Amino acid sequence: MGETLPTQSSLGVDIAFSSDRLRLLRPFITDRVIELAIRRVIFKEKFFSGTKLKVSEDKHTVKLALLLVQELNVLEDLQDEEEALLRGIDADTLRERRKNPGRQ
Repeated sequence: MGETLPTQSSLGVDIAFSSDRLRLLRPFITDRVIELAIRRVIFKEKFFSGTKLKVSEDKHTVKLALLLVQELNVLEDLQDEEEALLRGIDADTLRERRKNPGRQ
């Protein structure tokens, strides 16, 4: 795999992106995305309440934060709504696919 390229945010956080997908997204990883991801991993703050976003961010910002959450902690469990957002599908569709794995 290629080298890990660090970036510096104005929060003073050095981030080394080890995955190619995050290296490609580096220009879009803002301080707000970093803050959301850290709060999600450290303080377990969820982005959704039911099917509604709890944060005042657009879905693209939350999706970037979730990608960073996965980079920070690959074992982090995601809510159905969070996983569905990453997959680009509705949470109900995700749950239906889990119930009937052969019918994708």
